[in-house]
Amino acid sequence: GAVERKDVESLAEAMLKAGRSTKTVRNVLTFAHSLFEHAIDEGWCVENPVRRATRPRRQRAGDAEPDLQFLTMDELEAVIRAIPDETVVRPPAPTRRGRPGPAPPLPPDVLGPVLRVVILTAAMTGLRQSELLGLRWRDVDWSAQRIRVRNAFTRGEHSSRGKSDLSTRRSVPMADRVLAELDRWSKRSQFTSEASLVFAHPQTGNPLDRTKVTRRFQQACEDASVSVITFHELRHTFATQMAGQGVPLR
Repeated sequence: GAVERKDVESLAEAMLKAGRSTKTVRNVLTFAHSLFEHAIDEGWCVENPVRRATRPRRQRAGDAEPDLQFLTMDELEAVIRAIPDETVVRPPAPTRRGRPGPAPPLPPDVLGPVLRVVILTAAMTGLRQSELLGLRWRDVDWSAQRIRVRNAFTRGEHSSRGKSDLSTRRSVPMADRVLAELDRWSKRSQFTSEASLVFAHPQTGNPLDRTKVTRRFQQACEDASVSVITFHELRHTFATQMAGQGVPLR
């Protein structure tokens, strides 16, 4: 039978229920609209059922995302407190795969202090994980209280290429809390030359393993009894704080 407006709206509703984004559904309907317009031009039909169909509302930059995941500032503080602020010496297991005698000693956990600063900086600047892991001390402008984004660490290598040219030629403000914690970290880290990574591995100076950073962050969320979100969603904490202060998100 002929396709009617209600059929188009049912398709859109089914796509949304299946988890498709509003943008994807609107793109599909736009494509369908063009197809029916072409069919009318060719004389294959006389009406475009998409023309009057209700489309999902377009998500704009300032709109609230109903499924937006983020941490409140109190939750963020709880997550940071759940990570040790010192090197942790871990006792070996009492047995070794069922055999008598203790297991070999475990290496000390040295990542706690740097992870605390990475998480705080991510949540209060909106920087991506790759940008944080590629950040060097020369990119921290103490006097202007800003972080210059010039480099990212992704796929195991440093790159000056980002999502766009603008993304690697921008700066973001540092709140007083971030400024103070970075200053404190600069006094604790042994890698503090201009070219050194801000969030270097405390023992080697190499970039942190992004998988370990994410895993430890999510474990801290569990330990703090807050919603477990992805590391990337820490950017939403920054965005919601800015929106709450009336700052245009763009």
